[in-house]
Amino acid sequence: MTYLSYCGIGSRETPAVTLKVMRYIAAHLASEGWTLRSGAAPGADSAFEQGVDDHIVSTFGKPESYKEIYLPWFNFNGSNSKLHPGLIPFTAQELSLAENTHPAWHRCSPSARRMHTRNVRQILGCEAVNGPTVTPVKFVICWTEGAKMKGGTAQALRIAQSCEIPIINLGFAKDANELEKMVLQIDALQAQFKEQYA
Repeated sequence: MTYLSYCGIGSRETPAVTLKVMRYIAAHLASEGWTLRSGAAPGADSAFEQGVDDHIVSTFGKPESYKEIYLPWFNFNGSNSKLHPGLIPFTAQELSLAENTHPAWHRCSPSARRMHTRNVRQILGCEAVNGPTVTPVKFVICWTEGAKMKGGTAQALRIAQSCEIPIINLGFAKDANELEKMVLQIDALQAQFKEQYA
């Protein structure tokens, strides 16, 4: 089966109803063979990861087959993911891309810089995991308040935009009907990519 990945991220303040939808989306995409890339932050990241875990439990699958959880440091938010710079140091290219993509890098603390640099891996992958060829995600699903470029999520979105990767920001949904339409849009998009790479 062809390796296909998407990025599931968003604000720590993602509304509860949207978190439930994210969890559903992640379980569905895992059932379709997609790999989640995320970052273990509370809120949206955790909801996507829980959805993948729901699928793993229901199918007795192996976690590494369905998710790549990139951390800024060991044990971030209690995550046991091994995809952190303590084991896989950030490359000069990753650091440079993070710096050049962020509008105010000079004002970021060392921990904020690590958070922003791990966003590079969420979007483009990591050589230690995906091999020497850059393997960008096919699309990004996220939630930011008012669908604005805001917070740590904005760094990942800037990287995705620079690579012309489709972004589905659930923050555009004003009500349940619009949210449902966006879920259908995501399903159509994933099906299109699966057919293209079959």
